Amino acid sequence: MNIKVAQIYFNEETKLNCFDWTNHYDNSNATDSDIKYFENKVISNLVADNQHKDSDYFGVWSHSFKYKVSQNPNYGRLNKEYLEKFIIDNHCPDVVGFFAKFKQENIFAQAESYHHGFNRAFSLMLKHAIGLDFTTIKHAIYIMQNHWIAKPQIYEKYVNEMLNPCIEVLENKAYGDLQELIWNPIQKYSNQRERFKQNPKLKEQLGGDYPLHPFLLERLPSLYFTLEKIKNEYR
Repeated sequence: MNIKVAQIYFNEETKLNCFDWTNHYDNSNATDSDIKYFENKVISNLVADNQHKDSDYFGVWSHSFKYKVSQNPNYGRLNKEYLEKFIIDNHCPDVVGFFAKFKQENIFAQAESYHHGFNRAFSLMLKHAIGLDFTTIKHAIYIMQNHWIAKPQIYEKYVNEMLNPCIEVLENKAYGDLQELIWNPIQKYSNQRERFKQNPKLKEQLGGDYPLHPFLLERLPSLYFTLEKIKNEYR
């Protein structure tokens, strides 16, 4: 089974965080425009280059994957052999997620508690990008922060049908109502110093504050797989 994961790093220190079995992706030359999207612009570019095509399962993770999923009880066994067995034992699901759940299982309510203005911005982004009325969504499966792998055809559909349209909207200055929300400093984000330590380029390029861009996009897979009724498993 070909499980192909690109794991992003920015310098030699962050490269040490990557698993030895993933493909290490040097993103040290990320542009000022792209850096605010975290791994999402890399995802878009790799799919556009058909890097997912020759795999059975494809994923793009950040170097901080292990910090984010360390609460997952199976984290210590996370290697290719374990993943292959899990996938086969679970009848080859379309998507496998790894993120340990928050106590607040509604990922959109959880986001608003961390990032003031999230739900309003998320609603506007989806309305402008794909014409979706987000207020009708009451529940979504739990997949977060691009800590997942999927069959390549599913991955490609997600990128082309939801991720790319949303990135285009976030870049479009014509949506003034949305732009005002996404560029407001995030007052409630408690781990900002640690994030800047892991990726010093962010502090330099973003001027000291995180915009909402990455936090909006990291919840898109959960929404997309729910809407499309994608078969998923959590590890």
